[in-house]
Amino acid sequence: MRLAVIADTHGNMEAFRSVLADIDAAAVDRIVSLGDNIGYGAESEQVMALIRERGIPSVLGNHELAVKSPRFYRWFNPQVRSTLKTIFSGLSERTVTEIRGMEPSRVQWGCRFVHGFPPRSPVLYLHQMSERKIRRAFDRIDETRCFIGHTHDLALVCVTGDAAALLPFTRGTFALGADRKYLVNVGAVGQPRDGDNRAKYVIWDSALSSVEVRFVRYDIETAARKILDAGYPENFAARLGYPIRL
Repeated sequence: MRLAVIADTHGNMEAFRSVLADIDAAAVDRIVSLGDNIGYGAESEQVMALIRERGIPSVLGNHELAVKSPRFYRWFNPQVRSTLKTIFSGLSERTVTEIRGMEPSRVQWGCRFVHGFPPRSPVLYLHQMSERKIRRAFDRIDETRCFIGHTHDLALVCVTGDAAALLPFTRGTFALGADRKYLVNVGAVGQPRDGDNRAKYVIWDSALSSVEVRFVRYDIETAARKILDAGYPENFAARLGYPIRL
C-alpha cells in the first residue's frame, strides 16, 4: 500500500490543493492527516471542507485541541491566541463537531499516527525529547513506524536497541530497516519552517518499506495575500517565506 501522510496544512488552501494534485499523480491508495489542518492561514473552514470531501481521516492537532478544549488557548502566545480565536469563530458547526470527534492518535496499517509525540500527545515536540524518552515511547506502543508532525520540519529518527539516531532526511526516498523502529516527522504542507518554502509531505510504501519525501511548489503569494486581506498578523504571512510588501 502507498499511503500519503500530511500535516500542518494550517488553512493554506493553495498549498493543500497543490499537494493533493501531487498525491493524485503519485498513485497513492490512501491519505492521512496528522492534524493542525486549521489556524494561521486564511481558509481553515475551506481546508476542513476539502478534507471532508476527500474522506481524509485526521488526528487531533494542537490547534484542533484549542477548538475542542478552549482552555488550551493559553498554550499560545497572546497575539496568536487572539487571532486564533477569530479564525476558529469562523468555523462552521459541522466542522467544530468533526473536530470535537477527533482522537489524538490513530493506529492503522501497522503504523501509528499522532500530531506531536507518541503515544498520543498533540502538544509535545520531537525536539523536546531526549534519546531516552524516544526509546521509552516505543516501549509503550506496539507499532514500529510512527508518523508525527507539529514541528513543521522534516526529521527521521531510527531506534535500534538502546540507541536513537537522527538520520539525514530530505527530498527523496529512504528505505526503512525491517528490524528497526522509526519516528517520521513529515514536515508541513501549509507552513514549512525548514528554510525551504515548498509544501512537504511523505509517501509510505508498505511493500517496499520506504518513505518518500515530496516537495511541492504552490502559489505562496496568493496564500500570503489572503492572510493579510483577512486582517491576520503580518508574520503569519511572512512565515510562508514570501517577501511581504504592504
